[in-house]
Amino acid sequence: MNRRKFLRYTGFTALAGVIAAGGFYATLPGRAGLIVRVLKEDLSKLRVNPEDMTRYAEEAARLNVFRFDETKWKFLEIYTRLIPLGIPLPRMYKYKQFRADITGNFLLSTDYFWSKKRDDELIQYSGRIYTPYQYPCGNPFSSLFFPDVA
Repeated sequence: MNRRKFLRYTGFTALAGVIAAGGFYATLPGRAGLIVRVLKEDLSKLRVNPEDMTRYAEEAARLNVFRFDETKWKFLEIYTRLIPLGIPLPRMYKYKQFRADITGNFLLSTDYFWSKKRDDELIQYSGRIYTPYQYPCGNPFSSLFFPDVA
């Protein structure tokens, strides 16, 4: 193989890699879509209205409630795509923590804890995102709300 063929093959391979990476990047969902996907996967055993998830996701993405910067959003998007493929990835604890932040905030923004709902009851979004400054109870997981569990 001469030098020109080598450079041509190398150039075509690099171009194909750039196109593939651009296509992968272009198919990533937006922030609201990513939030809905995380919620649907994590809350699959609960009865939640999909419209409530969408309303929450749009509002949370608009207000950036989780205080994620662009790097954290991309990290979450890429890991959400690669985990189902079974690829072992580093920093899984961070990925699980980001998902837990999203799911936990959604559950605190619903009537799940405040109305002491069971898993088979329909959970509804309260219409406002949970912040500790708007809700009076400091610990909704306390035994005051669920005395029969402790």
